Amino acid sequence: MNIEVTYMSGAGNLFSVIDLRKLLLDEQELSKIAVLLCNSNQFNGVVTEGLLCLDVADENGVADFSVRFFNPDGSSGMMCGNGGRCAIRYAQRFGFANKPEVAFSLGSAIYPATEQSNRKKCNSR
Repeated sequence: MNIEVTYMSGAGNLFSVIDLRKLLLDEQELSKIAVLLCNSNQFNGVVTEGLLCLDVADENGVADFSVRFFNPDGSSGMMCGNGGRCAIRYAQRFGFANKPEVAFSLGSAIYPATEQSNRKKCNSR
C-alpha cells in the first residue's frame, strides 16, 4: 500500500500528516504507521513529533474535519497546538475545509480556528 505523507512544521515542531479519506486503516494499523513515519528509518530519514491523520467530519456537523493524533511510539496522543496548526493548514490546502474559519474534532473535543493573515503559517515539504 502506498501512502502519501506530507511533512509539516508548525512553530518548530515537525509532523507527519496523512489523508485518510481514501484509506481504510484502523487504529492498530495507524499506530504501526506512526512508528514508521515518525522515527528515522530506511523509509523516511526524518524524525517527527507525531502523526496527524485527517479524515471527513464526524456526523454531528459541528466540525469541518476530524483529526487523529499518534505519538512516535504509536500511542494515541492528545491535542497539540502546533499539530493543530498543521492540521488546519493541511485541511485548507487539500480540500477538507477551504475557508478561513474552521473547526476540527479530535477525540471528543471540537477545536475552532480562524486564520489570521498576519500570523506565520505552517510550512510543508
